[in-house]
Parts: sequence; structure tokens; C-alpha cells
Amino acid sequence: MAAPNRIQIGDTLGDGSVLRLLPGGLRNAVRRLGVRRPKPRERRLMRVAAGIFPAIQNIEMMAVADGQQLLVGKTFDECCRDAKCIERALTLFEVAWQTGLTDLRPSATAAPLPWGNTRTPLGACGLSVGQGQQVFLKMAVALIFKDNRQAYERLIKFIDEKSSLARMRLLSSIDPLSLAELQTGWGRRFAELLTTKDDHYAAAVRRLKPFQVRSMRQVMEAKFVNCLEWPPDMVDAVSESFQCVEQFRDLGDFFIMLTTTEAIHAIGRWERRDITTHVNAERKKQGKAPLKGRRWDTDIAHIKRVLGTQFGILLERDAGLIDLFGELYASRIRLLSEPQRGTAIEQFQLLAKRYLAYLTSPMLEALMRPEGADGEELNFAEMIGVLEGLFMKNGLGTGFFEGAFQTEEGVRAVRNLIGEYIDMKRRGAAKANTDVAALVRDSDLFDRHLVPLMGRKKKPLPA
Repeated sequence: MAAPNRIQIGDTLGDGSVLRLLPGGLRNAVRRLGVRRPKPRERRLMRVAAGIFPAIQNIEMMAVADGQQLLVGKTFDECCRDAKCIERALTLFEVAWQTGLTDLRPSATAAPLPWGNTRTPLGACGLSVGQGQQVFLKMAVALIFKDNRQAYERLIKFIDEKSSLARMRLLSSIDPLSLAELQTGWGRRFAELLTTKDDHYAAAVRRLKPFQVRSMRQVMEAKFVNCLEWPPDMVDAVSESFQCVEQFRDLGDFFIMLTTTEAIHAIGRWERRDITTHVNAERKKQGKAPLKGRRWDTDIAHIKRVLGTQFGILLERDAGLIDLFGELYASRIRLLSEPQRGTAIEQFQLLAKRYLAYLTSPMLEALMRPEGADGEELNFAEMIGVLEGLFMKNGLGTGFFEGAFQTEEGVRAVRNLIGEYIDMKRRGAAKANTDVAALVRDSDLFDRHLVPLMGRKKKPLPA
């Protein structure tokens, strides 16, 4: 080697110890035969790489600070067992080639290859620079995925350049079953996960469990590919909030209506109950084997059935409202027995059918807990009564519900109105069977809260 940091690759650099012992003419003939066959070519490539490795180490010693060196002080074989060392060596080789520190020749009589010519085979091994890089790239990826062989076999065909290694490290722990579902669902666009999508998105996808990916693919069908347009926090919201297959199945095609991280978290907080023991007991009575996994009953299924066509409208509203509807069902309906349960369901349906289009989460919070978390609450009948009374009261009606009702002033007025009604109950002025709707509609007891809001113009639509 002309200089300790200069890389020279001539025909003989890939020769093995036995070949070097042969006479010149015979040695050349055997070499020409060897560089035509795949296995001998790769063996020669490894000898070439070992031959230039000291020069690569010298370049690292000069170009990289002491604490950041990876190759210095290690043998070639040690570095071949470390993906980061392989990546560093490939980078330094490219730097040396680009800066003119190399002499790479297709044959003994040919001129050196110019920078960027990765297709012309080298006389030393019969492989081009590009082919040689691929051998070492695959070696590095195999090391990265040494504990996840199935994922390696699915991803190896996508490795075509050194820049892919960082993404492979990020995905090295991904479940191979998730990969299979992603490849099936995204088709040709799967490669975007490895190329154009940023690290935050890839890391979020890596955290998805196989049942989550499979369930999303099933409920979204052709629109599953739209997940590639999601921000990373949307993907994380699914992995954090949807913890059983039933949540996906019970939502069905309504899943695509969840377009914000907050909405996904909100519906993910709706209650679910492990009913595996009950189901297995029933299966045992029928002579069936127990379930292999868990079985869940979700409030998603119940609320979807109860609300009917209003369910989709609810999912289009803000996440706070979604949260509160789930809380209403869980705390004021699900645990009731008949006939109280049937009555509460009718009131829940009425709330959605008549007032969902107008409700905001602050207003529903005021109706549910007018005195705050530790104060007295209104029951369903009283909540509906307040709304019915406001809707039928002269000077309010539709105009009020489309305007001031949805403002902070409207929320404050309704909260104060309910506060006075609760005070009337405490003093005995309002009995348990009081017709709340008639009280609000016909009396002037609460007008001081409502008169300032009467005649307000309809709330303008958002731009």
C-alpha cells in the first residue's frame, strides 16, 4: 500500500493463500474462473475487505475523535460482528473514494474507477462496489435483527442503501405479525414506512400490537392505507387506547370517524369488562372448549346500539363530549335494573336526538355536575327537564340553542339556574316529583340569568 491511509484494490487483493502459491499464468486463470461464481466472489470480497481494513482504521483515526471511534483497536472479524462498525466502515470507504484516497480497478490494465461508478465489477472479486456494499448492508441488517429473524426476512428486500440502517435499528423489535399485516394492508405503499416516513412515525408503528394492526386493517378495509397520512401521535393513541379486539369490532366502520388523537383517547376510555369467565361457563354447559384468549364486553357496543344514527354524530363532536357520553352511560344507565334502566335509556336517547347538535362539553358538564365534582348532581330526568324548559321558554328556543347556549356565558347562566333549582330542593320549595321543564319554562324564577342572553344572534359557523 503506497500510504497507510490509501486504499488500493488490485486483482490480487482477493486471492486466497492457496491461490497465491500457484504460478502466475495458472493463478490468473483460476482467478478468472473464481470471479464468475457467486460463492467464490463473496469469499474474495471478504478478503478484499480484510485487506483494506487497516487503511479504513487509519482514516477513522485521523477523521474521528477518540471517544467516537468504532473501528480502531478491533480486528476485522470483530467489526464484522457489529452492525455499527460495518456502517462506519462503509461510510469511511465512501469518504475515501470521494476524496481520491482510493485506487479501484476493474482489471490490472484498466484505469481506476471514478467516484460514483458502483456498477463496474472489480478484478479483485468480480463484484461491483454497489454489489459489495449490498453484501455488507445485508450482513449489518442480519446483525440488527439477530433476535427477530422473521422480521428480518420480511424487511431485507427493502434494504438498498446505507441510510436504511438507522430505520432498521428503529424497527428491529417490531412484531413480525404486525409487519405482515402492514404489508398486506399498505401494499406498494408499505415501503414508505422505511423511506419517507419520519422516525417518530416509524417508532409509533413499531409500538402497535399485531391485533391492533389486524383489527384496523379489517375495520378500515381499503382506507387502511390512510394511516400513512396520520401524525405519529394518532398511531400512539390507538396503541395506548384500544386494548382489545372488541373495541375495534364494536366500532366497526365508525372507526374511520375518529380523526383526532383526543377522540381516540376519549372513546378508548369508555368502559370495557372482561367476561371471559362468564362466556367459558356458558361454553362448558354447551360442551364446548374454553376460549383461548380473553373476551370483552364494551360500552362502545351498548352506546352504539342505544344511540343508533346519533352515534356517528357523536363521534364527529369534540372529544370532551365523547368522554362525557361514555361517562353518562357507565354511571347512570349500565348498572340500573328494569324498569329504571329502560327509562334512563329513553332519556339518554332523547338527549342525543334533540340536543346533541347543540351540546358542548362545558355545557354537558354543567348539566351533569352544576356544583362541581363534589357537589349535588342532576339525575337524567332533571337534566332533560332543564333542556326542555329552556327550549320551550318564550324568547329562547332554537335561536338560544344555536347561539348563546354554546358560549361561556350560556354555560354560566345554565349552571347558575341549576344552582338555584338545587337550592330550592334543599329548602323544600321543589319536591322530588317537580316538573322541572314546566318550572323553567313557565316561571320567572330564573329569568335574571336568562334575560341577558335572549335575542342573541345565531352563533356564526367556523371559517
